[in-house]
Amino acid sequence: GGLALVCDFVDREILLQAEPDVFYLTDHYRNYPMVLIRLERIRHEALIDLVQRAWRMRAPPRMVREFDATAKS
Repeated sequence: GGLALVCDFVDREILLQAEPDVFYLTDHYRNYPMVLIRLERIRHEALIDLVQRAWRMRAPPRMVREFDATAKS
C-alpha cells in the first residue's frame, strides 16, 4: 500500500534522493507539495515523524501549541 503526505518541495526532493525505494512520485502529484510513501518499506519511526510534520503544516496554530504542551507534560 501507499500513502500520500503533505511536505514542502525541498523536503520532498531530499526524501526522494535519500530513499527512492521508499519515497516516490507520480505525474499527478508532481506539482503538489506532497510525497508518496511505500508503506511496506518505510521504518515505523520515520513514518510517525513524517505524519506529525505533515499534520503540523495543516493544523491550526492553536492545535499545534496544545499538542506540544501535552507532549512536554
